[in-house]
Amino acid sequence: MRRFVYILYSVVVLLLTACAFSNGSVLIRENISGTGCKIDFMEWSQQNKCELSFDKDDELQVEIECSKGSIALDIRSKSGAEAYKGNGLDKAVFTVKVPEEGEYVISFKGTDATGSINISVVE
Repeated sequence: MRRFVYILYSVVVLLLTACAFSNGSVLIRENISGTGCKIDFMEWSQQNKCELSFDKDDELQVEIECSKGSIALDIRSKSGAEAYKGNGLDKAVFTVKVPEEGEYVISFKGTDATGSINISVVE
């Protein structure tokens, strides 16, 4: 009987771990100067962020490529000044003007999203 309980317990544990859901993967790479980043995601369903420094009136080029799922993006200073906010993004290239100098939080959220976001300062 004891042996049967151990076997049953092992089978239940294996079944539960096999049914665990994956939140996909995300890779964030910041450039060396801290003024740009490249974000790659695959079947990703979470929220994440990175922090970058910008000067007032910097123009950011934002490139979004989302081949599956959806992505939301929010760019705002730590003091709360909003530079950009959007959701349901799939494929776009646009520029954003930074309203003030300082540290900015780039927040992004995916729902079963596969693709990339590239943010860089226009020189």
